[in-house]
Amino acid sequence: MDEKLKKDILRILRDTKAHKDFYDLKQDLINKYNYSDGTIIGGLHDQVLHIMRVLQGESKIDINQVESFLPGGQPITYFELTAKGYQEFNPWYKKFWDFLNNDFAKLLSLISIILSIIATWLSFHNK
Repeated sequence: MDEKLKKDILRILRDTKAHKDFYDLKQDLINKYNYSDGTIIGGLHDQVLHIMRVLQGESKIDINQVESFLPGGQPITYFELTAKGYQEFNPWYKKFWDFLNNDFAKLLSLISIILSIIATWLSFHNK
């Protein structure tokens, strides 16, 4: 359930391409993704809060606050996807390429493994 809810939250933030506050996000979950079961809605508030904190810890979303325009009003909290959050929806080959590009040693070791396999094959083939 948590992974599905995580994906749905990221998908809503990606599709809107705008800032979302918590209550709009929760309403979109209920409307778009059929979180309409009474038992789920009762705990949905706490689940969404927990997952938003987890996604912030994974650096996939930013949680920002702006002052309210009304005098004495509460600050408005809104959420937006980070670059890492957008990468969640990349195809597998882009994720693999990003994984290799994050560390030069991984790329170098992959090249050396491929060259050693080729050298071994050539040495057995020539005998």
